Amino acid sequence: MKQTFQALFNRFKGFGLVTLLFLSSCSGYRIKNTANPFESYNIRSITVPMFVNHSTVAKASVPFTKEFVRLLSKYPDLKVYSGEDTSGMDAILVGIVTSKKYLRQTFVTKNEKFTEGKLKSSIGDRREFFVPTATGYEVALRLVLIKNPKKMEVELAKSELVAYLQSNPSKIIFNHIMDVTGSFNREAGDTITPDSPGTVNFSKNKGNFESSLSGSAKSAATQFKETVLDVF
Repeated sequence: MKQTFQALFNRFKGFGLVTLLFLSSCSGYRIKNTANPFESYNIRSITVPMFVNHSTVAKASVPFTKEFVRLLSKYPDLKVYSGEDTSGMDAILVGIVTSKKYLRQTFVTKNEKFTEGKLKSSIGDRREFFVPTATGYEVALRLVLIKNPKKMEVELAKSELVAYLQSNPSKIIFNHIMDVTGSFNREAGDTITPDSPGTVNFSKNKGNFESSLSGSAKSAATQFKETVLDVF
């Protein structure tokens, strides 16, 4: 009896090892899901208007709208449109970008340097101070998918009452909120002469921020796909 048990143990031990090796070899791969995630709700067409910006960040809704339209357009069985017109649409995706009340709360200095050397010459007779060289920011993105939308429902989703909209399979498919964070480097060159690097500090910083925000929007769309759409 002992030998029989030992033989069975060795047999299944080997099987388990083969199975483990097989699973381990596949662990680096992901199944690409291109099926319409809303098919079970009979949603085959959706419109995405420009996301609403209730944040302290100017034009923050633009890159988020772009990335989420791009994300939904990857599903061949889902027709995606842009704009407010919901006639003939099965659903509408309303996006709202929010942030803390004050700009100084939305943007936080991550790194700074002292105004010495050429920077000291740039500030004239003022006392030396620290200038930020890296800034972090945080906003929140809320996404509401409304089936067979009515104008009043869309307006409600854009208002401060959106948090009270409860998900249900016949109308509000989801009401999802996610935090979005990012950071960008700031230029802090001197402005001693007209050709000094500091003369374009503002335009460079603006470009750095816009590039960072676009990256954050892309990451948010990827996270949304993995945590929400792939679960449907």
